[in-house]
Parts: sequence; structure tokens; C-alpha cells
Amino acid sequence: MMKDLELVKSFDFNGIKCDIYSKENEVFMTINQLAEVLGYASKSGIENIVMRNKYLKDKEFSIIEQVPHLTKGTHKLGVPKNIQETRVFTEDGIYEVTMLSKTETGKRFRKVVRGIIKSLRKGENKIIKTTEYQKLTAEAKLNNSRARMASVLMKIASNTQIPEYKQVCCSYASAVIAGKPIIPLPEINKKTYSATEIGNMLGVSANRIGILANKNNLKTEKYGKKFYDKSRYSNKEVETFRYYDNAIEKFKKLINV
Repeated sequence: MMKDLELVKSFDFNGIKCDIYSKENEVFMTINQLAEVLGYASKSGIENIVMRNKYLKDKEFSIIEQVPHLTKGTHKLGVPKNIQETRVFTEDGIYEVTMLSKTETGKRFRKVVRGIIKSLRKGENKIIKTTEYQKLTAEAKLNNSRARMASVLMKIASNTQIPEYKQVCCSYASAVIAGKPIIPLPEINKKTYSATEIGNMLGVSANRIGILANKNNLKTEKYGKKFYDKSRYSNKEVETFRYYDNAIEKFKKLINV
């Protein structure tokens, strides 16, 4: 079975992904990909060549194997998902089919694939084993996911007017990409209080604190800063103002007036 074969090289030809498999110093390519790269609508184009040239069924040129990860063809009953029985061509078989196709594409592909196979045999081209290929694919997907996550965080940062939250989002985005926060989180230098907390201290309602703050222009950087908090009336995040210690003294004076 082709489970014993190794995926040793993937390359692009005219925008088509081509996979080269190997076992015991022989290389193989599936009928599906060979048909696609030669411009046939389906593998039947290659099957017709094989029917007219029956020597191509000799194991010197091709064999029937169970091949993983094919995107075309019909799954055979009893064959596991993503595994299907198909014809694969040896190096000689690839050259024969490309010559028999009598197309300019076949001529160009034969030259490309010959160079790739030659470099594999000489050790000039790194052989990617199936497990390593899967690992590299997984890493690429993970990096793409991290890039998307960082992009979302940067969009969130651009939609807030609170500098600290911008810095938080940028810090998290840098950590997602680099694995550690290149941009530091903002430092908390001062303790802050909500209108409710100050109201409880002074024996008045949070609403009274809010009215006094608006009337006396206390919602400034001198007396506190804006945060995001959960709304008391819904699940939405709302912008709220929290006050520094010096604001408490100011409220005391205003309440006693």
C-alpha cells in the first residue's frame, strides 16, 4: 500500500500542486495529478493513453496503490476516508506518459520533473518526509491563525479612544505573533474608584456623583480616566469613568457646600 511511500517533494507547475512520492529509490506520481498537469479534464485522459499502450501497466511504468489526500476521483468501498485506490506512475512511467501525450505542456513538464527528480537523487534538494511535511503544514496554519488573531486585536485597538486599551491590544497582538509581549502592558500607577464606590464612601448615590462630576468638569485626566466595563443593564461593554483619590476630596467639598 502507498502508506509505505513517503511524500518527498511538493512543487508548483503552472499553478498546479504536484507531489512526488518515493519508496526504495523509486519515485511515483499519481494519475490524477499527472492528468491535471497535462491539461486533461479528468484522469480518463491518462487512462485512455494507458489503454492504447498497455505496456504502461507493467510495474516498470505504473502500479495500483492506495493514496492519501487526493482531491479528485471516487473513493473505493472499504477504503478509509482520504485514502483511495489509484494508479501511480514510476519515473519511467511519468516520462512515457508525458511523451505520449504529445503536448507542449507535456514537454515542459517532463523537463521540470526530470530536473527535480535528478536533484532529489543527488541530494541537492531537501527531501521532505510525510511527517515533516505534515508538521510544516500545521505550523503554517498556526502562523496564519496567529496573524488573523493579531489583525483582529489591532482592529479593536483602532476602534477605541482609550490609550491604555490601545496599548493592551497592541501588547497582546505582539505576544501572539512573537510569542512574548514586545510591547509592554500599561502600568497601573494610581488606584481608581467607580462612582458607586465613591457614593458609598460619602453616603450619596452613584447618580449624584455623576451629576457633580459633569457639572464641575471632574471627568478629566487630572481626576481619573476612562475604562471599559460591563453595563449594569445589558451584556454590552460600556465606557465608564473611574476617579483618582484627589477626586474624592473634591466631591467631599462639593457635597458639604
